[in-house]
Amino acid sequence: MMVFRGSYMDLLGEISKNEGIEETVLRRRIESGRIVVPYNPVHSPRPCGVGEGLSVKINVNVGTSRDRVEVSEELEKVDIALRYGADAIMDLSTGGDIDAIRRTIIKASPMPVGTVPIYQTGLRMARKSAVVDMDEDDMFNGFVQHARDGVDFMTVHCG
Repeated sequence: MMVFRGSYMDLLGEISKNEGIEETVLRRRIESGRIVVPYNPVHSPRPCGVGEGLSVKINVNVGTSRDRVEVSEELEKVDIALRYGADAIMDLSTGGDIDAIRRTIIKASPMPVGTVPIYQTGLRMARKSAVVDMDEDDMFNGFVQHARDGVDFMTVHCG
């Protein structure tokens, strides 16, 4: 059984209120893996729950590419997403200083921010040697770096 306390209880209380679901039901569904709360205390985004019995969420993709690195455009997309009621941002940046871009997007977004760390790890490996040389340490180091930067949720491509 998970223990919820302090600011996490406040977070669950706000999600419960916003979603019209009893807090005990919300906690049980989180404990059983049927609801997730994308939240990293480094970022502290606004409360958001995803899963069984909750409202549908809108996730907006943003991100640079090797052909176009205009961080101001990505920040404008974050602002537009917020203005039109998006619930989360997914930074898919693959061009420019990806670490700095990710941190800038996280700082600008009051919504949870997600990433796909293996994209950056693959790019790093391609510069160093070859993507096929990637091992589990390379992958996990990517996850850790994104989490330390404040990423609230991550897509993990496996298999």
